[in-house]
Amino acid sequence: MSFRNAYWYCESALESLIEYIKENRFFVGVALLAVVACGGVFGALYLHFFKAVDIPNLAVVNHDTASYWGQLGDFAGGFLNPLLSFLALMAVLKTMALQRVEMKAAQLEAKMATQEQRQQTAVYSRQMFESTLFGMLDVHAKILADIKSAGGISAGREGRDAINVIVRSFKETNAYKRGNLNTELLTGTELQNEISKFCKERVSSTGHYFRNLYWIMKMIDDSQDLPIDIISFSALARGDNGFFANYRRKRNYTNIVRAQLSESEMALLQINCLGPYGADLKYYVEKYSLLKPLGKSYFGGLAKHMSEGFNDMAFYGLEKVDPEELIKLNNERMARNSH
Repeated sequence: MSFRNAYWYCESALESLIEYIKENRFFVGVALLAVVACGGVFGALYLHFFKAVDIPNLAVVNHDTASYWGQLGDFAGGFLNPLLSFLALMAVLKTMALQRVEMKAAQLEAKMATQEQRQQTAVYSRQMFESTLFGMLDVHAKILADIKSAGGISAGREGRDAINVIVRSFKETNAYKRGNLNTELLTGTELQNEISKFCKERVSSTGHYFRNLYWIMKMIDDSQDLPIDIISFSALARGDNGFFANYRRKRNYTNIVRAQLSESEMALLQINCLGPYGADLKYYVEKYSLLKPLGKSYFGGLAKHMSEGFNDMAFYGLEKVDPEELIKLNNERMARNSH
């Protein structure tokens, strides 16, 4: 080993020693204090007995005082034992304190790891949900494209054109014309009977369309709620509690569904919800305001009759939605399904 390598090795070892002392000052101090105390006591005994050095406060001077060694040993033990025991106790307490700090750090790290895992799971679940949702929307578009109108000069129309024909055929019924001309000429019961008859006649051509729409809305509504600690800070900053923050999240998806619906589709949706097969879908239409773009006035003179069967939330924007009204709507549905 060359001199330069030896110097570098010594310098590196010294730096490591200094770094260790800085990191473990307490334990190094305790060890030094113990060494100094033991060295002081046994050094004094050596000087007195072997070098005949007169040490103040010691009653014996030289080898002739050997008979007093036992007493001196008791003295040394009585002095050092409590001191070393005290230093050992301090070291144990310090070790416990360090372990407590390390345990807290480990618990915090584990909590952060768990939180990160939950967030990753939530992101993965959301991606899977969105993939399924958009797949169902693609299917819904294909179902819409396959709808055909039948009968009359408009027979053979497809897709949204067929929906337009179906809605127009409802407006051409005698009951609708009579009620649109004068609402007093049409009772609510007569209108309901006309709607039921109309829906039964059209169920073969549009039933699968509304069934698929129902399952899309149900899937969104049944999607897993996010825990309160994963809900975005912006939602909490707006004052949303966990319930309403999750409703807002689900409503963002239903807004995507609503954006796919034309005016005629929303009109036919309103008619269907008032029919004998639309009660379940009507719940989601009300909860997520699927008729908001259509408004209450689409059916003219019959607007009041056509909209009074709905909760006003079906036509609301998000800013008017009351959490208590949501809870009430859900309770009504549960009560209805329990019968």
